[in-house]
Amino acid sequence: MSAKNEFLTSIDLSLCLTLDREEAEVQPSSEAMFDMVHSNFLEVGDIWLDRFIAGKGEDCHIVDTDELPPDLEGSCPRESWRARPNAYNAWKAHREIIKNGIHHNAENLLIVEEDCVLRPSYFDWVLNGASEFLMTQNWDMIYFGSYYRKSSSIEVHPNVIRMAGETGWHCVLINNRMFDVLLSLPALGPMDWLCADRIHQKHICYGLTPSVALQLETYSAVEDKMTNYNTHLV
Repeated sequence: MSAKNEFLTSIDLSLCLTLDREEAEVQPSSEAMFDMVHSNFLEVGDIWLDRFIAGKGEDCHIVDTDELPPDLEGSCPRESWRARPNAYNAWKAHREIIKNGIHHNAENLLIVEEDCVLRPSYFDWVLNGASEFLMTQNWDMIYFGSYYRKSSSIEVHPNVIRMAGETGWHCVLINNRMFDVLLSLPALGPMDWLCADRIHQKHICYGLTPSVALQLETYSAVEDKMTNYNTHLV
């Protein structure tokens, strides 16, 4: 068995956060998005995804609300966090997914967002360069994709950086010892912002580079507009 396959096989639980939203012409249905992402992860990475649904429908694992986040000192300054409920709903959904990992007694948890796909042209060679190293490390989190590389982040191994404030939670692998740490974070901002602000400097967080996971150019419920972050991939 290759080092790559050993690393991927070590992923214990993989949950894809999908939105149970009303149908709209500007975006595919939630089911279609999940089917596309699920097929991509199976084809490119041989990774099985289970679906975690957030929204207002009967089948949702967590129900969205119109509640805004608390106005706490040190909160994320982004308008999408302060002025609209969707980012706060995403923060609550990420917490529920982590609790799901605890409930299943998972060794680790891969969180995937519904607009995320693996990059076939990068996946194999990046993982071939990184897997043996990652298998020997006592890591806390591994980002399959991230944005806005910081000048203080260093390449600790070919195709692996030590995270130093990069953002993105569209495909992140979390060691179970971090579950309670992440759940203890206050509602100051989105999980990717919180980790960049409070987690990277204290814990062993690695990022694959080039990123092997990206987000499709699509409508963002958090930003309430079409988004494309891929020019900022690490």
